[in-house]
Parts: sequence; C-alpha cells; structure tokens
Amino acid sequence: MRVAMYYNNHDVRLEELPVPQIGPGELLVRIEASGICGSDVMEWYRRGRGSQVLGHEVAGEIVQVGQEISRFKPGDRVAVITVADTGPGIPGQDLPRIFEPFFSTKETGKGVGLGLAICHSIIEELGGSITVQSRAGLGTTVCILLPPDGVPVLEASSHAV
Repeated sequence: MRVAMYYNNHDVRLEELPVPQIGPGELLVRIEASGICGSDVMEWYRRGRGSQVLGHEVAGEIVQVGQEISRFKPGDRVAVITVADTGPGIPGQDLPRIFEPFFSTKETGKGVGLGLAICHSIIEELGGSITVQSRAGLGTTVCILLPPDGVPVLEASSHAV
C-alpha cells in the first residue's frame, strides 16, 4: 500500500508499506479521505516521535473483515474517528464494564457513569460501533466506526440507554 510518510515538515515521502494483517476483531479500511491537524505537523509537538503515517477522521471502504466482526462487511463505506491519549489508561478489570449504565470509578457525587453508555447507545443506533483499547501507563484509544449515511430513523420511544 502507498502511504505519505511524514519525517519532518521538510521531508514527506510517498512510500510502499506492506498491507497490514488483521486480527479476528479488526477491519482493514482502504482510506479515501483523511484529516490532518495542525499539531500533527508542528515540529515542537512531533520532536522525538520518529516517522509516522499521519491521518485521522478517515473515510473509506472496508476491504477485509476479521472473523469476529458481524456488523460490517467488505464493500461497506465507513467514517472512522479515533481519539487517543497518553494518560494512565483504564484498569483491565474495569475495561469490560465501561459502557454499562451507571458504571463509574469516580467517588460518589463526582460522576454518574452515563457518558460512555449514552455514547455507545447513540453510535449503535446509527449503525456504528465503538471500541476501546487501553493499557495501564500507556493510555487509551477509542475508535468509532460509522456508516456515512447512518441507518433508518427509529422510534425514539422504543430505545433507551
């Protein structure tokens, strides 16, 4: 596959990389559009990070689907939104519960525990999916996949968080 590899503001090269092999719960998306933030190309922000393929808020077509994926199929168009941080991460024992309504690790009175449950519900209603990967001490990455046209409008009264 051909990628624009960013080394610094004066060195961006078109390079060939092997097509990634996907795992059972992964998708391979051929990117047709991608965004780049100003911070992605600010030298002071990137210093010490090495070369990387830039791009986020991508849109494209699914070309391969892992065996555990049932919601999407090859040929589907998707928009992909990825948000990542380098914070403390989510403890492994909490990760399976983060989308449960009222689940919170905050002390009483500091959080209701509905934020991620509501996000999950809205994204699923739109025909999409949300996944979270996290490692203690390394941060968390949230990935949202949405079909570009959404799904047919549903009766509001028939769905709840």
